[in-house]
Amino acid sequence: MNAAIRIAQEMRRLAILLTLSLSSQYRQPLAVLHPTLIEMGHSISDARLRGDVSWLVETGLIAFDEASEVATLTMFGRDVALGTASVSGVAKPRPGD
Repeated sequence: MNAAIRIAQEMRRLAILLTLSLSSQYRQPLAVLHPTLIEMGHSISDARLRGDVSWLVETGLIAFDEASEVATLTMFGRDVALGTASVSGVAKPRPGD
């Protein structure tokens, strides 16, 4: 994977975590999360979003309810979003994020 693709992927995953960290009860349906990410400048397909969600679930950063298609931030995911913990594959937040 080239550097530009890797950086975009890491930033997109951070954007998902940050969006969930600002959401009511740290959760959001994919139907809302997807257009929110697009508004943030992450023009991604539904398939790519679902791939990122699966990866974030596997790493313990979010939980995902298949029936309702709602993603929920875990405490570990909140720590990564805030920059108090780090995970390879997710960008670190910059001051002001």
